[in-house]
Amino acid sequence: MARNILLMVVDDGGFESPVWGNAAIHTPQIAELANRSTSFERAYTAVSSCSPSRSALLSGLPTHQNGMYGLHQMPGNFQSHRDVTSVPNLLNGAGYKTGVIGKHHVGPLMSYDFTYGTNATYCWSGALGNPATDPPTGCIAPYNEMTRNITSMAARARLFLQTLNPRASFFLYVGWGDVHRCGFGSAIGSFCEHYGAGGRFGTLADWPSPHQYTPSEVIVPPFLPDNAAVRRDLAGQYTAWTRLDAGVGAMLREVKAAGAADSTLVLLFSDNGIPFPSGKTNLLEQGQHEPLIISSPAQARGRRTSLVVSALDLAPTVLDWANVAYPSTATAAGRRTTLTGSSLLPLLDADVKGWRNVAFGSHQFHSLYAYYPMRSVVDARYRLIHNLAYHLQFPILEDVEQTSTWHAIEAAGEAGNATFWAYSYRAYMTRPEWTLCDIVVDPLCLENLAPKPAHAGTLRQLQQQLRAWQVATHDPWGACNPDIAGATWADTHDEICSF
Repeated sequence: MARNILLMVVDDGGFESPVWGNAAIHTPQIAELANRSTSFERAYTAVSSCSPSRSALLSGLPTHQNGMYGLHQMPGNFQSHRDVTSVPNLLNGAGYKTGVIGKHHVGPLMSYDFTYGTNATYCWSGALGNPATDPPTGCIAPYNEMTRNITSMAARARLFLQTLNPRASFFLYVGWGDVHRCGFGSAIGSFCEHYGAGGRFGTLADWPSPHQYTPSEVIVPPFLPDNAAVRRDLAGQYTAWTRLDAGVGAMLREVKAAGAADSTLVLLFSDNGIPFPSGKTNLLEQGQHEPLIISSPAQARGRRTSLVVSALDLAPTVLDWANVAYPSTATAAGRRTTLTGSSLLPLLDADVKGWRNVAFGSHQFHSLYAYYPMRSVVDARYRLIHNLAYHLQFPILEDVEQTSTWHAIEAAGEAGNATFWAYSYRAYMTRPEWTLCDIVVDPLCLENLAPKPAHAGTLRQLQQQLRAWQVATHDPWGACNPDIAGATWADTHDEICSF
């Protein structure tokens, strides 16, 4: 019997759906999927940045181990180590047909080797390859056509599912362009929300009645100021979410039309936090906590679980579904690797006693200029963040820096005036080495418990868990831990932590 996989990745998505408690937005297709799925309420990305997150998801290895330290495009030109393998490579070897539709954004191409979607004949991908690191693909197309034209994307899925080697089991990876930002304040909208919505930007058959959200309709999350500029920005994001929702429905219809609905594991996940201050590129809750839905054909009804899971669990889950073993000979940068994640398939039916209930995070760069290495661990109650180069000022990524929201926060903060933001501007920009917070009572991490003697035991326990994970994953930044025997922070800081 076929064991198919459809993995859909939202770009910069948060919890903007009634499925995750936001009743202000209408996402009927995602809601229908959730009704026959397991919704993971405590799922975490391994890194809150585009290329690094996707590399971790597909390889099962954290970014510091797989080598994708930052964005794949210029000027950083980051890529995974050439000996790293990934889910598509392993499934190719097991006889699957593999395809990518939409955002690719990882490299080198040979380490993320999809059979269809990355060449001139089957050109289905945006953000594909890098001329500085990859051979020419012959696949060059407008980005919105590749990642936001949900009707064209569905047609490519139809070709992949029904025409190209139709009897083979498949792995189809769909990278939505939504809900990533476009040019802030641009004619097409800050989230390209006008693309396909009629008028000069055309229409999409699978998005027949776009609802353009207004600022008064949105819910402002607690980590953002509630003002006109933020509400206007969120309204564009909400509209883009409805296009994404329609795309999810279109993809699921194609799977059903191909006769594969009863044999396909469906996963929907987001790569990182939303592109607003304190979200994307942060290892705070709103930067790392992501929506995750997994649907097995055997599930008749939806369920929810609050167990802590990680993006690093998704590769083991897919391989488990496909009955494909991760090779014992796998390496990254010449060092033997094992997957630290676990298959989530046992959690689709019921919570498993003794589940790990912890997730780790790792961040080095976003774009080349934005260096700020961090490590994190989160469990059922606490979050610990290790800012490895805490002497640096926290860098603001372009997607946030170019917005009027950040301009207002920065101007007020630099002048010492009220920002009307949850965070102290100075504390946000200049962070301590260790941040410990009780996310049950303080989900925004506004109070740092690390210096408090009453929490010394919790701090030490989480530090030890984090350190053990860094050792297990051959973390090149591992020497930035001041607990290394015979070394102090000053001994290791300049050479290793400053890159």
